[in-house]
Amino acid sequence: MMGFWARVLCSAAVVAVLALVACSGTSSNLGKFYNGRTLTISVVTIERAPELRYATIDPEQVIRRWRLVPSSADLELVLVRMKVQNHTAVNAIVHVDEQAAELRDFLRGSYFLVDLSNQLYQDLRGQPDVTVHVREGQCFDPNRMYVSQGTTVRWTNDDTVVQYLKLDPADAETQTIAPGESFTRAFDEAGILDYECSAQDTEAQPARIEIEAAGGEPPIRERSFLFINGSFELLKGTGIDGWLIFEAPEGTEFRDLRWRAGDTITITF
Repeated sequence: MMGFWARVLCSAAVVAVLALVACSGTSSNLGKFYNGRTLTISVVTIERAPELRYATIDPEQVIRRWRLVPSSADLELVLVRMKVQNHTAVNAIVHVDEQAAELRDFLRGSYFLVDLSNQLYQDLRGQPDVTVHVREGQCFDPNRMYVSQGTTVRWTNDDTVVQYLKLDPADAETQTIAPGESFTRAFDEAGILDYECSAQDTEAQPARIEIEAAGGEPPIRERSFLFINGSFELLKGTGIDGWLIFEAPEGTEFRDLRWRAGDTITITF
């Protein structure tokens, strides 16, 4: 199922919506370009948000809605808009992963990029029925999701062999789903369900459902949004303009940003 997540992150880099943004950075060094041996980079702006919600459209024209929240309640998302340009080399390979950039505060604290492949959830709140696809011993599309209290979830076996579903890993009971068949459960209470999917001779794969009380979602402000994530080949004279996502304690003031993808450059704010 790795191909599915690659498409998710690629799609997210094409069409996205930013929600609940506040507090732009105001340093005089924002917007200036800094030169490395190969690349030239600029931090255009720094913004903060309690969460992100956005939508993607894949090549099959399927629209999916996603939600990204900090990993703990005392953190906020920090959104850094970057411009990365190649004016020197014939081509430059830039691989942007969790270690590609580092924000540093005035107390020597360091903050790295959010791992989108593990922290991104499909946002299915407000839908009465949700289908999870099961194939090759994995639950996917979605593997991690938010649903509303009262939602009915259906796990459908898309494979040609039996699939197994263990909704409580601490319990010995396992649901068996024959090819073409489904297993259904309604979730009437808010909470978090960590569960496992597997097939014969495959290792159990984790999945998660977060069930939220219905209603009460704050309003959102929509805008176009582009993630910088994954690998890019920058020919001479080309560049990337997009956003990096960090998380840090609320109100953290940042001293500098250290860039490590395809070059090593530091911008002091």
